[in-house]
Amino acid sequence: MSAVQPQIRALYAAMPDRLARARRTFGRPLTLTEKILVAHCWDFDAQTWERGKAILRLRVDRVALQDVTGQMALFQFMMSGRKRVAVPSTIHCDHLIRAESGAAEDLQRAVRESEEVYNFIRSAARKYGLGFWRPGSGIIHQVVLENYATPGTLMIAADSHTPNAGGEGRHQQDPRVLRAGRGGDQRDRQGNDLQHGRRARRDDVDLPVRRADGGLPARHRPR
Repeated sequence: MSAVQPQIRALYAAMPDRLARARRTFGRPLTLTEKILVAHCWDFDAQTWERGKAILRLRVDRVALQDVTGQMALFQFMMSGRKRVAVPSTIHCDHLIRAESGAAEDLQRAVRESEEVYNFIRSAARKYGLGFWRPGSGIIHQVVLENYATPGTLMIAADSHTPNAGGEGRHQQDPRVLRAGRGGDQRDRQGNDLQHGRRARRDDVDLPVRRADGGLPARHRPR
């Protein structure tokens, strides 16, 4: 993991007071997800917290992009007129590499076929202050996990597999990091079950299902 950045240290320093305030406001303990969301709330006093209806305004700690959908994100950012990214951001060149003939040959083919794309991404990253992970430097799943998965943080990233670096479920790599993205390990597991003709059971995905009295199972109780 890379060194903890100043904004993350500031987040940690402010977190105890914010969580204590939220417990008093809600009148109950907080779940892990609630702790992370409360800690990243833009304005706690102005924010409404009605479950299922509230739209949260949050401060994001980091953004991660990949080399396919990341191109569109960069184009949109360029149209915004901003000179630099507002939060630490990285773009990872791994999706345009097709696994066909072996690592070395696949990488050479991707660099040859997508040279124009890589040059654009590299120059845009340099201009706007994004970290650039060149082709062959690793897949986004593992790079983000090893370098940027800091406990208690909030990250926006591309694609269903990026929550591999965090997420809420026990199947994710680090259950203390909240990642925003579509899907995750649990969805993939359900899909595999259905493809093989076995209906996924509720206990297969370990969802925090409430008991008949409204309480949570012991392993899901907030502290």
